[in-house]
Amino acid sequence: MAFILKRPSQRRLPKATISDEALLARICASLNWDMTVKYAEIDVVVKDGAVTLLGTARTFRDKWAVERSARRAGARRIANEMLVLPDV
Repeated sequence: MAFILKRPSQRRLPKATISDEALLARICASLNWDMTVKYAEIDVVVKDGAVTLLGTARTFRDKWAVERSARRAGARRIANEMLVLPDV
C-alpha cells in the first residue's frame, strides 16, 4: 500500500462562501428539480449559512430526500426539523 503526500500546491482550498439569498435560491431550485419531493409542503430558512428545513413529510424517506436535496445544492449546516405525518 502506497501513501501519497500532496504538495502544498495540490491541497484543496476552502470553498468560497455564498450569500444566504443565493443558497436559498439554489436549494429551492434543487427541491423543485427533485421529483420525489413535494415542494409546496416545505419551508426553507437560511440564516448565516445555516439551513433550517420545516414542514411535513409522509415518510422518513421523504424527509431524508429533502435533506439530500439541500446538501446537493451546497448546504453544509442543516437542521432538518420536518415532521413525519403519515396518511391515516
